[in-house]
Amino acid sequence: MCGRLACSLDPEEIHNSCTITKNSKTIKPKWKNDSGYTYKPFYNGPPTTVVPVLTFQPELNQKDVEESLSLVPMKWGFTPSFEVNPQALAHTHNCRLENVLKSSLYRDSLNSKKRCVVVAEGFYEWQTASGPDQKQPYFIYQGVESKNVNSNKKHLMHMAGLWTIKNTDEGQKYSCTILTMESDDSLNWLHHRMPIILNTDQEILTWLDFKRFNNDEALKIVSEPFNKRSGSEFKLKSYTVNKKFVNKSTCNEKECMVKFDVKRPNTLDSWLKPAKKAKMESV
Repeated sequence: MCGRLACSLDPEEIHNSCTITKNSKTIKPKWKNDSGYTYKPFYNGPPTTVVPVLTFQPELNQKDVEESLSLVPMKWGFTPSFEVNPQALAHTHNCRLENVLKSSLYRDSLNSKKRCVVVAEGFYEWQTASGPDQKQPYFIYQGVESKNVNSNKKHLMHMAGLWTIKNTDEGQKYSCTILTMESDDSLNWLHHRMPIILNTDQEILTWLDFKRFNNDEALKIVSEPFNKRSGSEFKLKSYTVNKKFVNKSTCNEKECMVKFDVKRPNTLDSWLKPAKKAKMESV
């Protein structure tokens, strides 16, 4: 599951951090601002937050689909072009990978080549322990593991998703959803579901490039457990954050992303292992 995102970077910083390398060629996305929304940095973004999204949107005069790599501000929370019961839209910020091929909400976007990558610094997840009010939020991000990676560059998390367009009285509105899967042992200590995180430039290109990779090929790549895919330069890392700020979905303060050490009673055995993980370095 993925219910809150954070991305404190401004548009130019995101632009610089979303370059993709293919065959020694650097591909830089271009911001497109015709989605009906405007991106602004956020520290504790619930569904309906405007998030930066990578897509391929080729024009007729472009020979290579990579030339159409775009950054598009979209509402996080999938709103299909057709009318549906409003209650059905309550949880469309996430789409289960297991259901995507048979889902009436998402199948059309998958088949109409609307695969995308939602970009953020990371996401929040809550761990539940015994006792009253013991839901502790963690911030999950990707830490650099390879010495070949420039550690001074801001490394963003790339999550596989789908997008769509809805015509409204105010014009076209773009929206997206994040695909989720069963958590592997990189995150199952915290929650049983996790977003599908793309490790490498090749995985990002495979998911986005609908001309070279059909849905079956793309879904095969992303269905592999996160920590089993080869070539990863990053590992998932985490730290505890202050529930005073993060637990309020309306709170959009910098303090949400700040590491916050939590003291836990020794009697709560369920806290012991996560407590060690919480000491991991912060962003």
